Amino acid sequence: MFKVVIPGKEMFDSKTNRFYYTESMSFEIEHSLFAIKKWESKWHIHFIGNDKKTPEQMLDYVKCMTLTPNIPDDTYNKLTQQNIKDINEYMDDPMTATTFREKKSKKKERPSSNFISNEIVYWWMTELNIPQEYQYWHINQLMTLIKLINIKHEEAEEKSKKKGKKGQSSTLNKADLDARSKLNEERKRKFNSHG
Repeated sequence: MFKVVIPGKEMFDSKTNRFYYTESMSFEIEHSLFAIKKWESKWHIHFIGNDKKTPEQMLDYVKCMTLTPNIPDDTYNKLTQQNIKDINEYMDDPMTATTFREKKSKKKERPSSNFISNEIVYWWMTELNIPQEYQYWHINQLMTLIKLINIKHEEAEEKSKKKGKKGQSSTLNKADLDARSKLNEERKRKFNSHG
């Protein structure tokens, strides 16, 4: 959660020929999957990875992120350049101590033409059994969790495959032994031999 504080301003009223001051305003925002869902449902374009958002769309996203109830629409037009800079820094913050080492790949990877919409992230959450309340987390934190779970699943899968290869011959031998033992039992019964 991030608190946006719009400072009060000194204004001049030309009708009364006097200066007056506006009060400072504040509201809280959360850069979350839930906010992205609200924004995408209005604009019908993906938010994550979309560098072509207009200033109007970004201002509307600030509205979608707003947690504080009953903020008048004209409040967002009063955001200062510093407010916008601070909001952008908040949105870019990883919000986690988790880091990833990038694997060196021999083959050259092409950039993906796929985009990530909110529904894709909700699907990932469902597939990975991530509770729905995590949709209110900062999106960077949620994406880190999704990436981490995938990495841990891949590591466990690789470990399981290695164990399977090591134990494969003994598993096959045990299966062969079981089959032979069963065949021997059937033969003994068939020929009434004991021993």
